[in-house]
Amino acid sequence: MPLRKRIKRWLAYVAARLLVVLWSLLPTSLALTLGRLVGRVAHLVAYQPRRMALRQMQAALSLSEPEAVSLCRRLFVHLGQVVAEIVLMPRLLARITTYVTLSDEAQAVLRSAVDEGRGVILISAHLGNWEL
Repeated sequence: MPLRKRIKRWLAYVAARLLVVLWSLLPTSLALTLGRLVGRVAHLVAYQPRRMALRQMQAALSLSEPEAVSLCRRLFVHLGQVVAEIVLMPRLLARITTYVTLSDEAQAVLRSAVDEGRGVILISAHLGNWEL
């Protein structure tokens, strides 16, 4: 790989790491809002990925151009929020019980299985950020 390309990638990596550190210091609501804003900006400036997404959406989903543009914009905004959630993951996981709850009956079944040394399979809907 040419030296110029390696330097460019290294600088992009350092900039991204710095942004992650700064972003993680923000209050959660502000960090998520900033993520959505970054998604909006990315939609405007990321010409090639946007063009590819539009072409694929129209082909795969039989969307009109205005429908594809609207969906693509929402996709970029959502992706920006997901990036923010990933940056905030350590903070969000510390409060996971705020986001995930189990009924008393489910907790009893889970406790019983753990006490007996048995495994447990949890099934959940795929809603929101599945990484979280």
